[in-house]
Amino acid sequence: MTRVPNFNVTHESPPGQLHGRFETDEREAVPVRDGQPGFLRKYDTWLHGKWQDDAGSWQFCVATTRSKPVELGSYDVFDYYWGERAKLALDESLSWQHAEELGHDHCAICWSTLDSDALNDVYRSTEGDVICGGCFRQYVSKRSLEFIKPGVPRSKPHSA
Repeated sequence: MTRVPNFNVTHESPPGQLHGRFETDEREAVPVRDGQPGFLRKYDTWLHGKWQDDAGSWQFCVATTRSKPVELGSYDVFDYYWGERAKLALDESLSWQHAEELGHDHCAICWSTLDSDALNDVYRSTEGDVICGGCFRQYVSKRSLEFIKPGVPRSKPHSA
């Protein structure tokens, strides 16, 4: 199972500005940089925003307006690159079906080129995301993050 960093949200002030600390031991580096965009995830809640380092005290500034306060506690941390892909694999609000047409020529998880001749092995989400059959079977249907390889972005995760 792929382990992702966690951020413990201790309070929200002002609205949309989450304060907290990373749940790491002293030997682990903080997994984000000041100004870096990313995602926080808790259960089925996904927050997109940007990190701010305030003299070692971290804040996550949520990019979208919310109608209710953010729940306090521990959130999974994803950088922007992996976060978009993790959301496709884990977000249970997305429905997937075989694509009837491509509209896009790369898999949104592994970036492999999609071929219109192989539409029977291409999937489209209710939000229009397109992925290859390999990523659907190995990650989306299993709700797996095994494609995340820290330090190895843009790899084709299910290639031999």
